[in-house]
Amino acid sequence: MALLFFEGFEQYSAVSQLANYGSYFANSSLGGRWGTINDATRTFIETTTYRTTQPAGTSKSLRFTSPNAWNPSAGVYFASEADLIVGVAVNASLYPDWKIRLGSPTSSPWLGSGVTHSISLGANTSQQLIVDNNRTSTRLLTTASNTFYTNTWHYIEMKINFSATGSIEVRCDGITVGTVSGVDTRAHTSSTGYHVVALGFPGTVTSAGTSTAYYDDFYICNTSGGTNNNFLGSVKVYTLFPTANGTTNQFTPVGAATNWDAVKEQGPDTTTYVSTSSANQVDMYGLSDMGVTPTTIHGVITGSWSTKTENTPRQVRNKLTVSGNTSNGTTCSPIIGSYLHAQDLFITTPTGGAWTQADVDAMQIGVESI
Repeated sequence: MALLFFEGFEQYSAVSQLANYGSYFANSSLGGRWGTINDATRTFIETTTYRTTQPAGTSKSLRFTSPNAWNPSAGVYFASEADLIVGVAVNASLYPDWKIRLGSPTSSPWLGSGVTHSISLGANTSQQLIVDNNRTSTRLLTTASNTFYTNTWHYIEMKINFSATGSIEVRCDGITVGTVSGVDTRAHTSSTGYHVVALGFPGTVTSAGTSTAYYDDFYICNTSGGTNNNFLGSVKVYTLFPTANGTTNQFTPVGAATNWDAVKEQGPDTTTYVSTSSANQVDMYGLSDMGVTPTTIHGVITGSWSTKTENTPRQVRNKLTVSGNTSNGTTCSPIIGSYLHAQDLFITTPTGGAWTQADVDAMQIGVESI
């Protein structure tokens, strides 16, 4: 699998949903989705976004404000990868006050101000993009001046190889602005790769309390497979929500007249939902159309939040259908007293083909009790 993860942040109404401890990315090599948020009081889901008009709901991004002590960050965790491509839209109010960090399994999970074992990509006051190995306190790459501008959306991408003689390529808005090879890109010498990508602030900010950094339309790839194994360019993430009941509705709606209306909210709530006390029940929903025709659709992610109210063993899985053909997500086990968030990444349609706009517009998503 080459495409590991992507995120547009539209599915959240609060940062607490982003950092849910039980969330995981089921059928990807990711062991977890987002980890805990470092200094969540300064991390927000925001409506300032990168060039994406959503087909439904509100466009959103992830915003950090500068701290007085801790530096806020949010990390995505996955199995160790020796080759990564990372892309994200960045808008920062001050040049030095944003970072993309890559950490190893032996690194601090926070990737915060005290982390010394990480590779970081950011900018300096000369408007240059810079890549540092924080373990060796070495500057690995510096681009030309006037590459990164404040209060402007830039799409930043980096391809990096984990090695004592590794290579790095950095792109800004689709243009290669820096390359280097034969450098030590290891975040930790005891590791074989990276296992976390974190977005946030550097350890020291220019002006505490007044600086902001926005992140949007984020992706992570590795270099394996035949597709999605290189730079994807300035991707846009479109988030679709239920607009109608699907072909099968066997769950019971609570707090709403119809099944789709019970689960259509942009941010999850516990007021309206669907439920079942039986196994082998399916609930499917039609979605809003994309409203655009992309050149390439790299993949589709489906997600659901689930809990249970009794001690009987229960399992659920996400489902996706296109023209009667079905793909099933990985089975997960809800717990009592807390909602867990499960996501599944589908690189191809249920018949194994590349995604098209027509496929996405015809798609139904839902859940199944196991």
